[in-house]
Amino acid sequence: MKQPSPILLVAAAEFELAALRDSLQKSLREDIDYAMVGIGAIHAAKNAERVAEKARGRKVIFVGTAGIFGKFSTVKLMCARQVLWMPACERANIAYSIPGLHPPIDLPAPPSWVADLELATVVCGPTISKTALLSTELPEKLQQPVVENLELYSCIAEIMASAQETVILLGITNAIGPDAHQQWKKNHPLAAKLTAEYCVSHMKESRP
Repeated sequence: MKQPSPILLVAAAEFELAALRDSLQKSLREDIDYAMVGIGAIHAAKNAERVAEKARGRKVIFVGTAGIFGKFSTVKLMCARQVLWMPACERANIAYSIPGLHPPIDLPAPPSWVADLELATVVCGPTISKTALLSTELPEKLQQPVVENLELYSCIAEIMASAQETVILLGITNAIGPDAHQQWKKNHPLAAKLTAEYCVSHMKESRP
C-alpha cells in the first residue's frame, strides 16, 4: 500500500492551496495530500475532527488569507502565533462572551524554515469585519500586528493536537475596512503564488 505524504496541506478552499500543492509536488517529486476545512467558522468547526484525523502524525501547513488591522501596502506572508475568538461585536465593545468560554489558542514557536516571517495574532469571528475597531481589552502587546481570518479558531486546536507539526501561513491581502473585499479579490491570487514560492524555497533544508 502506498504510504501517504508526510506533508498535509490544509486550507478553507482549494484555490488557496492549489499553487502550493502543485509546486511542492514538482519540487519534492511526490503527491502532496490536502484537506479542506470549508469557508467560514461554522464549516471549519464541523470539519475539524475529520481534518484532524487526516493530519494525525503528519506535518501540516495551514494556508489562507487574512486582512490586517492597520495600514496595508502590499501582499506579504505572516506566520500565526496566537489565535483569538473575538467577533466584531466584541471588538466594537457592543457585546461580550462568557469569561473563559473561548480561551486564546497559543501556537508553538514556528519551525526554523519560517523563522524570517513576521508573527501575527489572529482574531476570528463568524463574519468579515467592515470596521477596523479593536477592543480596548485586547492586550497592548498583541496589537501589532493583528489580522483577521474566519476559520482558524474553529479548527486549529484539533489539528494541532493530532499533527506532528503545524505551521500557519497567512497571505495578507487587504486592510480591514469597507474596501476589504475588493482588495482581497484583487490580491488573493498573488498571496497563493507567494505562499507557494516561499514554501518551495524554504523547505529544502527541513525536508520531512
